[in-house]
Amino acid sequence: MPHTSFAKRLAETIFDSLIQLSILCISMSPLYITSIYMQIYPDSISYLVFGIVITFSVILTIIGVLLYSVYLPYKMHGATLGMRLFKTKYLTFDNKEVSFQVIFTRFILRLIFIFLSFGISLIVDFIIILGSEHNLSFYDYLTNSKIVDI
Repeated sequence: MPHTSFAKRLAETIFDSLIQLSILCISMSPLYITSIYMQIYPDSISYLVFGIVITFSVILTIIGVLLYSVYLPYKMHGATLGMRLFKTKYLTFDNKEVSFQVIFTRFILRLIFIFLSFGISLIVDFIIILGSEHNLSFYDYLTNSKIVDI
C-alpha cells in the first residue's frame, strides 16, 4: 500500500484535532457552568464542590480523548474519523493491522512529547514527515507503524 502524502497527513491531523478540541470543550462544560455560577452567586457553591466538578471534567476529558484517539482507531482497524475521511489508516511496517498496544503507545508518546516540548514537537514532527522519504513521522519510527492510503 502506498504511503500517504504530507497534505493528507496534515489534513487528517487538523480534522482529528478539531474533533478532540470539541471533546475537550464539551467535557469541560460543567466546569465552565460552575465557574460562571460561582461568579454570579459567590457563596452558593463551596470550593469542595468546585473541586469535584474540576475532577469530573478532567476525567470526562481523559475518557473522551482516549476513546477517540485509542479505542476508535482500534475498533475501526487503524483509522480515526479524520483518517476515514481522507482514506488512510495505520499499518505496521510489514503491512499488518496495528494492535491496540501500538495505537496506545503512539498516543501516549505523542502526548508526552507535546507536553514536554510545550507543543514544539508537533512542528518538529511535521518537519520530520516532510524530510522523510515515505512521509513517516517520529512516532511512526518509534512504534514501527505507518500511515498509508487505502
